[in-house]
Amino acid sequence: MNWLQSHPEIDGQHVAVWGHSRRGKSALLAGALDERFAAVAPHQSGMAGSALYRVRGKGAQELEQLLERYWLTPRAFSFIDREDEMPFDQHWAAALVAPRPLYIYVGTQDAWGNPKGERATFEAVQPVYQWLGHGDRIVADFVEADHVDPGAPEGGPGWEALLDFLDAQWGVARVQASDGHG
Repeated sequence: MNWLQSHPEIDGQHVAVWGHSRRGKSALLAGALDERFAAVAPHQSGMAGSALYRVRGKGAQELEQLLERYWLTPRAFSFIDREDEMPFDQHWAAALVAPRPLYIYVGTQDAWGNPKGERATFEAVQPVYQWLGHGDRIVADFVEADHVDPGAPEGGPGWEALLDFLDAQWGVARVQASDGHG
């Protein structure tokens, strides 16, 4: 963000932080800790991202299965097999984004990422946005998709919906690409 704000041609008031999977976890944390990001969009960030550990659907990653132990504080792993006793969960990080726009993209076929836990995060954080008078600034988009990165060479879903969300939040009308026929 420091680098982006150093360029006068970039509108530093309208910068969104986005990431897919582990980068989605980073995007959520960056947005929670740095209010200069005007919007936050964790894309299929799953466990240790925008999904709760306390609420897991069938096939969701368990805390003990997290191989990238450096993503969390070592103390978190003292709650293996007793995640419901954790003093806080991922909805706290998501609530720190409020009242800035938060767009959570969830693939319903991404069992490992825990769509049930992402829905629980959305339901826990939505009242914070409503209390702050900005209930329209949080969206959880549940789509029929597996764990697919739209930033990968083969692409994937999610970009258009995110851009539509940001346009609506910031009151910007995107110029649609023309095929040259009108």
